[in-house]
Amino acid sequence: MAPELDPEKKGYDGAHLEDVTTSESITSDISIDEVYSPLEQKRIIHRVDRRLVSTCGVMYCISLMDRTNLAAAAIAG
Repeated sequence: MAPELDPEKKGYDGAHLEDVTTSESITSDISIDEVYSPLEQKRIIHRVDRRLVSTCGVMYCISLMDRTNLAAAAIAG
């Protein structure tokens, strides 16, 4: 059960609720396009793509070796 937020109970401090800023007000002021230049965006995307393709390639190779070894083990007994 969720605790009740009763102002008459001990330990309740409602003052902090008004001080919370939402992420919408923070992100609405700055656009992603303004933070990174087109050249920086291209470099970041290239770096992510390179790492992602490399990781997926390694995982595929390991999967292929595992399937091959499993078939050989089944034949060998």
